[in-house]
Parts: sequence; C-alpha cells; structure tokens
Amino acid sequence: MQDVDTVNTLGAHISMAAGSDTAYSVAGGNYQIFERMLAASGAQLHLHTSVASIQRSNATAGRYTLSATSEDDGFEHDFDTVIIATPLPLANISILEDKHQDLVAAEYVHMYVTFVIGVLQPRLFPKGRIPRLVVTPYQTTDPFNCLSILACLHPEGAGNGRQCQDGPVLTKIFSHRPVDLNRIFAVVEWHRQQEWHSYPKLNPLNADYVHKDPDSTAYYLQRTPPPPIVLDRNRLRDTLPSSGIFYINGMESLFSTMESQTVAARHVVRLALAGA
Repeated sequence: MQDVDTVNTLGAHISMAAGSDTAYSVAGGNYQIFERMLAASGAQLHLHTSVASIQRSNATAGRYTLSATSEDDGFEHDFDTVIIATPLPLANISILEDKHQDLVAAEYVHMYVTFVIGVLQPRLFPKGRIPRLVVTPYQTTDPFNCLSILACLHPEGAGNGRQCQDGPVLTKIFSHRPVDLNRIFAVVEWHRQQEWHSYPKLNPLNADYVHKDPDSTAYYLQRTPPPPIVLDRNRLRDTLPSSGIFYINGMESLFSTMESQTVAARHVVRLALAGA
C-alpha cells in the first residue's frame, strides 16, 4: 500500500472499496473466477513456462514469433495476435527488439501480504471492540501499514467483540517489510507471507504543493505517461481486423484491481477481433 500522502486520489478511493459492506467475494476463493474463464475458453495452457521474446516472424509476413522456455526445453510458435497480461517492467521479455522498453517503464510498489491465525496482543486494543480495519498514519507504518480482521475464530462464537479480542482471529496484514509477528500477536497458530510487486506507484499530481516545497518527494509536477495498450499493429494479415501486440497491464497506471484488469482484457479482445 501507499500512504495517503503519496497516492493519487482515485487510487486512494478505490483502495478503500474492499473494506466496504458492498464488497463481495466468491466462496472458496476469487481464483475460481479465472479458473472457470480459462476452462470455458478451451485455451491450451502451458504451466511452468517463461516467455523470452516476441518478435516479427521471419517465416510468415504479418505474424509474430513467440519464444518460450519450459522446464524441459524451449519452443517457438507464430501467432497473428499476442496479448500480454503481465507487468512488463518485472518480466524479462524482449518485444520487437526492445523498442517499447521506455514506453512501458513503471515503478511498482514492493510490499508484503501476511495472513495470520493467532491471538492479538492485548495492549493493541486495551478496551472496546476490535475494529475490523486498522490503517496506520503517514510515516508511522511500523509494524504494518494496514491490518484487517477477516474472521473471529473463538469456538463460542464470532459475534462478540470481546471474544474476538481474547480468542484467535484470522488477519490480513499489508506492510513494506516483513512483519514482526511477536509485536502484534501473543500467540501465532499459523501464518503465510507473500512478497510481491503489487501495482505501479500511483503518484499524485499537485503542482501548487511542489511549488511551495520543491524538496518534497511526495508530490510531482508531472506524471509518467501511461503505458500504451497497443504496442504494435499489423495490417498485413487478413485473419483479424487489428492483429498486433496488446498490453493489458497498461491499464494499471490508472489503478490496479482484479475487476478493472478483467474489463481491460475484454476491451483488448474487442480491439483484436473488431479493431475497435
């Protein structure tokens, strides 16, 4: 996560949506949505495979050669259209001899997500009900940026706030460094940590603030232009109205969510199939 002073207003509002009462999830995990999409598409899936490059085909005019490596060997295939759905600044993929390298450059937020089942330290919540969401103020993000209680696991019921405070809880913690669980929990029964580059930094734009404080690193006079959705168009093929190379993650420069990326993917497919 980014502190409120270092994220643009749109990104800040959207980041709070998951904590509202109108947010929903799929029972058993949201990953099932994409598993169903993949199954319905009938696509051929290559797991444990890394794409190395996407270049113009030397064998067939108007096509693209995708080179990849798997655990066993490497292979190449030619395609009319290539749709990229991974952050290119974090992927070691050469595209058209790297001519788009500067266009897709973006700095990503490096963070940790930690899930914990345990009993919270009593000193954190000395009295009253435990809040469902705790967000730390700007520049006081130690030991975490955000802590949310997903469920109270007390055997006598989850509806009592005191039981949630005294008994085990399932929590999700966002932080910029590994969490010291001993500072937050009196007892840790289980935990899992995921380190990742979560989304591009959503820098705000506030020229007046920068003018008053030129040394500030929180605000910027200019934003980096968003990456293009269309990296290359190929008019030599008759099979598709707009064959080419498309970059779904270009949408992430505005805000990055599962829902918005699904919408971006749908529009990219329409570009490839209908040309608009």
